[in-house]
Amino acid sequence: EGIQYLLGHPRVRKPFVGIIGVSKGGELALLISSLCHQVERGQCDYLLIHAGDDQQLPPTLTERLCKRLRDHHKSNYRLLVYPGAGHLLEPAHTPHFYATYQALLCKCCPFCSDLQKKMN
Repeated sequence: EGIQYLLGHPRVRKPFVGIIGVSKGGELALLISSLCHQVERGQCDYLLIHAGDDQQLPPTLTERLCKRLRDHHKSNYRLLVYPGAGHLLEPAHTPHFYATYQALLCKCCPFCSDLQKKMN
C-alpha cells in the first residue's frame, strides 16, 4: 500500500522506489522489501554497506546474505565493507557515545574495537 502511494505521487520518478535502513533498520528494510512482489521476483538491486569493525552486527551476517543471494543465482547486489569503521556510518562525527547497552547480551557493546580500547 505504501509503495503504491509513493508510485502514485507526482514528485516520484517512477518506477524508482527504494528502502533504506540503518543498523537493525537495515534488516527490517530487507524484511519489508521481501513483501514487495517486484523484490520477490528479483527485479531490484541491492546495495549493502557494512562497517568492517562493527561490534554490534558483524560483517559476516551481510556476507552470509550475499552467499544466499549467490546460492539463488542472484547477482543484483553490491557489497561495500568499510575497513576499520564502527557500527554507525552516518552522519559525520558519530557515534556521539562509545557504546550502547545490548539488553539481549546483558552488556555494553562498543561501536568499534578502537573505541573499546579507549574505554578500557
